[in-house]
Amino acid sequence: MSKVNIKYTKQIALMLLSTEREFLDNKVAKCIDEYISRSPSNVWEFDLMIYFDKGNAESYKKLYEYKKHDCIASVHIHIINIPDFENIYTDKFENEHGGYIDSVKDSDIRELGMSSGPNLLFYSSLHHAQSNHNHVNYMVIESDTHPVKSNWFDGLFRFSRTNNYTIGGSEYKGQ
Repeated sequence: MSKVNIKYTKQIALMLLSTEREFLDNKVAKCIDEYISRSPSNVWEFDLMIYFDKGNAESYKKLYEYKKHDCIASVHIHIINIPDFENIYTDKFENEHGGYIDSVKDSDIRELGMSSGPNLLFYSSLHHAQSNHNHVNYMVIESDTHPVKSNWFDGLFRFSRTNNYTIGGSEYKGQ
């Protein structure tokens, strides 16, 4: 399909939040490939925004190739540069012998908890997107997600036009 009959929208941007490690493990490319291989839309092209916790802009350059896809209007890559001491994701603390301890001092816990890395990436990315891009909504995804059907963007577009929401998503079904 060519972009001749495709219309650009700022109603929704696809926003991937990822870590440098996920990029190096090829999870970012696999995720984006899943989303664009499912024929996102026959009507719309949208912006792809990719946010990383850290890394070198040069190493992420190949991701700009996704602009060649019919539904991708532009690719924006942003690096948040979360400091290593805050870029943590754990529910356990190691002691000096490699074992785990059951409790910690309050001073050891980061402001955004022991998953401060993902929390900082989420909040910083949303702040950046809202301050620097003019999209009405953002579909935030992570590298371990994938669409469940073709034309997924069209359904999302319709939902965003007919509902007033701050955060839209499915109801939590976990334990």
